[in-house]
Amino acid sequence: MGTRLETMGMAFLIWVCTLPLVGLFILPWLGWRVALGTGLGLLVFLLILCWLVCSTFPSWLSKRVQHDERRF
Repeated sequence: MGTRLETMGMAFLIWVCTLPLVGLFILPWLGWRVALGTGLGLLVFLLILCWLVCSTFPSWLSKRVQHDERRF
């Protein structure tokens, strides 16, 4: 797993890549307000997901490595 900066960069890149899809599918039918809310909601969702990955995965990985080392 990469560093926290790489994970945050990946979350930002995913968000930027989904913005055209939001504009293509949501904007024509539901309008600017809903598209803007969806875009911001996606950003918040990805930031929360990134925070969870950065905070829980390293502790889970270190516990697993310690558990595997005890087996040998």
